[in-house]
Amino acid sequence: MFVNKKYEYSSLLEYLPVRYPANSVQMADRNEVYRFKDGHASMRIKSLLVEKINEITGSDKDQWLVVFIPSSSQERTTKRYGVLAKFLCLQTGVETSMSVITNRIDRSSKHLSDNVVNPVSTFSFDLQAVAGKNIILVDDVITTGTTFRLC
Repeated sequence: MFVNKKYEYSSLLEYLPVRYPANSVQMADRNEVYRFKDGHASMRIKSLLVEKINEITGSDKDQWLVVFIPSSSQERTTKRYGVLAKFLCLQTGVETSMSVITNRIDRSSKHLSDNVVNPVSTFSFDLQAVAGKNIILVDDVITTGTTFRLC
């Protein structure tokens, strides 16, 4: 059974795509996002995530699960979120999972491909793992919000 609820989202940094000119602060945030996407989450990003997760979950940690939206390949997903998932679990006490949403097939990164494929169509979802849980969904960048919303 699916219950339609109002979903809330938060962004930690204001990512400005390369096609737009950026000032020095926007460039610094852009570079921090690129490093994150390459598997190097800064202490700033880690701290912001811990703070947001603690704010959302309060003292009711057992009812929550942090889930990551996969990258274009399993290798990229592991590189991007593997260490971060463990860090967040240790720092917040909230369970994290990189296996709730997985790629059935590896695909080209959206920005490197002319093929416009809805990435969610290539995802598998472990619905048993989320049964009875409140979900905090983490994505690296939300540009249009489509993948995030569909997940």
